[in-house]
Amino acid sequence: MSAPVLTLAGLRLEARGTPVPLLAVPSLVLRPGLTAVVGASGAGKSLLGRALVGQVHVRPGVVAGTLQLGDDPPRALAGGRRLVAPAPAVISWACQHGREALVPQWTIARHLRSVGADPAQARARLAAFGLGPAVLAAHPHALSGGMAQRAHLALALAGDPPWLVADEVSTGLDASAGRQVLRHLADRARGGRGVLLVSHDLDLVKDFADRKSTRLNSSHRM
Repeated sequence: MSAPVLTLAGLRLEARGTPVPLLAVPSLVLRPGLTAVVGASGAGKSLLGRALVGQVHVRPGVVAGTLQLGDDPPRALAGGRRLVAPAPAVISWACQHGREALVPQWTIARHLRSVGADPAQARARLAAFGLGPAVLAAHPHALSGGMAQRAHLALALAGDPPWLVADEVSTGLDASAGRQVLRHLADRARGGRGVLLVSHDLDLVKDFADRKSTRLNSSHRM
């Protein structure tokens, strides 16, 4: 089953005390496949991904914009002072600091159980990122930074979400592990899933993205 087309319209993200918006995107259509968002530092790449999954922490944050999933009615991304998470079951989130996204007191097995993964699914998700079953019994602090990052990715994909927003997920990984991660994401995309890859690594983008032209720059600001 293919991921739904995501149609973003009128996104405006603001920070208190700043006279211009942090990010303004009039329209953006994301189709199944692996789409890369590239651009200069500070262009708003990560903010775009965070807006899609309700992870913007500045205030007031998203003040306008809608997100449409396939043929469903558009959903408002801003709800008064509260940021609305669009559809957690549809769009999953993986960040560049995976260890910080994990609960320190939980083992990796407990993390995966918390999202409904049975033991076989948990092992398969970890194996996809080059991690053995011994990782299941480990707490985040016992893992290297690269292992924690890959465990975080396994958790983000445990429920087989139609879409994944992957924000600089190769950060902290050596070249081989980074390519393994992107190869797995590209395989998912070829299977009909959607991946929005936020990255500054142009070599990875060149080798793995289906669409490489999505670029945030001054034209996306109002």
